[in-house]
Amino acid sequence: MYKQIKINIREDHHVSLYEKADAKNLTIAQYVREELNIDLKDKYIRKSARKKRKSKISYVQVDPKLLYHLSCIGNNINQIAKNINTSNNIDSNIILSYLINIQRQINNYQS
Repeated sequence: MYKQIKINIREDHHVSLYEKADAKNLTIAQYVREELNIDLKDKYIRKSARKKRKSKISYVQVDPKLLYHLSCIGNNINQIAKNINTSNNIDSNIILSYLINIQRQINNYQS
């Protein structure tokens, strides 16, 4: 497992580090590891050999009925939270009725 170290340096030091790393065709992190003789078992990839990876985002088609019911459940949960947070005396019957309503909506979708 790798650990990360963050340091603060002045801009002129950063520019100098970048130039030295760039001269060796390395990233700053690779350059610092090389200067400190740190071997990470995995060989690092030279800058020129790095490939830019395009992240492929795939979307799954979701049943609109499911989204509707999830939205209803979320609204009910928000109403419960608002009721609990704004009232000093919490009526457990109201909260119980909200929870029963949520359970009914879940059961209706499953059937």
